[in-house]
Order: sequence, then structure tokens, then C-alpha cells
Amino acid sequence: RDRRSWQEVVAAAVVHGFNHARERRALDLAITHVAYVQPLPIRLAAIGCLATLGVEVRRENLTADSDLITYALTDLLADPNHRARTAAIRALGKLGNPVALPRLRDLAQRECLDMVRGALLDAIEIL
Repeated sequence: RDRRSWQEVVAAAVVHGFNHARERRALDLAITHVAYVQPLPIRLAAIGCLATLGVEVRRENLTADSDLITYALTDLLADPNHRARTAAIRALGKLGNPVALPRLRDLAQRECLDMVRGALLDAIEIL
């Protein structure tokens, strides 16, 4: 049967497991699950997974994968959910890829939520 768990804890736990294992084979899965149509707990777990994987691929100089992760996360800067936006901003700061800097600065000019603005200023300072 196709039955979802309460607040998607099982699916989110699977993605968290890939995150902790730094499993690069989960890259496509994580990119697919950051989409707005996915339940929020899974999306947040996938964003965290992308941040961890992004650090790993940058360390190994895998530029194509690093750029793919950065662009997937920068697309989330326009997400209507503030928790997803904040998670993406923090992930971009963790990645340290300066490609995201113009989009972060642009969002900092428009963002009105203090918690999101705080994450933006931290990420911009890191980059």
C-alpha cells in the first residue's frame, strides 16, 4: 500500500540517513525532493543533504556536481516557504560557492522576515 507516515518521518529519516552517510549516489534523489510539491519535512531533509553533499563534492573538485547543487539551492531562494528558504540560505553559506552571492545579496534587499534576513547576512558574510 502507498501509505505515508505521520509528518513524513520515515521518508525524511531516509534522506537524513543519506546525509549522515555522505552518500553521493543520493544527489539526484535530494534534488528531486527539494521541489515545492514535496512535503516540507522531506524537503528540509533534502536541502540538508544537498548542503552536506555540496561540501563533499567541492572538496573533491567535482565542479559540475558542485554547480548543480548550488543552482538547485539558489532556485529555492524564491520558495514561498520561509523554512525552506532559510535552510537553502544556510546550505549555500555552508557550501561556500561564491556563484550564489549575487542572488543572496538580491534577496537580502527584499526579504522582510528577520530570521531569513539573519541567515542571509550570515551566508553573505561567509561567502
